[in-house]
Amino acid sequence: MRNIWQAIAIAFAAAGCIYGITYPILGILGVNHEEIAGGLAAIPIAGSPHIVELLERSQARRGVAGGQPNMIHSFKGFAISWPILALYGMVVVWAIMEASSAFAAILGGFIAGYVSGITKIEDLAGKLPTVMAIMGLYISIPIRLVGGYLLGRWIGTRCARYGILALLLSVALGAIASMTGAYFVTSADTFKDVFGAQNELGFMALAGATSFCYIFASGLLGYWRGRRRKLSRYMLYLLSVLPNDVRSVLVDLAFEEAQNAGKGRADSAGLGNLTPQAIN
Repeated sequence: MRNIWQAIAIAFAAAGCIYGITYPILGILGVNHEEIAGGLAAIPIAGSPHIVELLERSQARRGVAGGQPNMIHSFKGFAISWPILALYGMVVVWAIMEASSAFAAILGGFIAGYVSGITKIEDLAGKLPTVMAIMGLYISIPIRLVGGYLLGRWIGTRCARYGILALLLSVALGAIASMTGAYFVTSADTFKDVFGAQNELGFMALAGATSFCYIFASGLLGYWRGRRRKLSRYMLYLLSVLPNDVRSVLVDLAFEEAQNAGKGRADSAGLGNLTPQAIN
């Protein structure tokens, strides 16, 4: 579990750096720099499951090099408990939603400004809602669908049990966190200019419920795929920490076993001694 908390710490540190760099730049450009900078800063948090895997492999390699086999996860130890995955997934879903909204806002603002010839977001009132709806359909939603699929696949490969429950809680809590943050952080005037609606609780609840439905649906597809890849994912983890010569030996052994399995099935079907001439 230590690798998860280290990954979160690294991701938030990277997020802080990105926010510190993009915030003043976007301010100079005269765009809605606070929310967009926050969305861009969420990108490393959304991709933090990869940081977890990198830390696990690094730890296992140190165990091999230092003669400490207890640092290598067993197949059972490779699994993560569902409450931890649910909490971690909540952070990832929140980050996915924030990052996708930032990309949609950036492209929407530039497109609206280019079409109308306006350079300041404050002067785009009345033009942004339509553009943002289009950006949400073609930019934000696809990003969230892909993010939900990848998160579901990761949970499927790492969850010991109750994986669907972990995915359900991840998406639900992440959507609630994102919508709650938007409700309290976004000013009423900015919200109306961008979305063409009042910043009301009912509107935010509807938006959050809609996001939950399609992210959870894509996550279920990824979860199903991850469950089928669970053993191969663990084998990939083991192979990544072994020396190259040992990997080659294991691959050759697996190839021989696959051939033996194929020959065994052919013999059991009575085809082992058939020649091409006999078949013809």
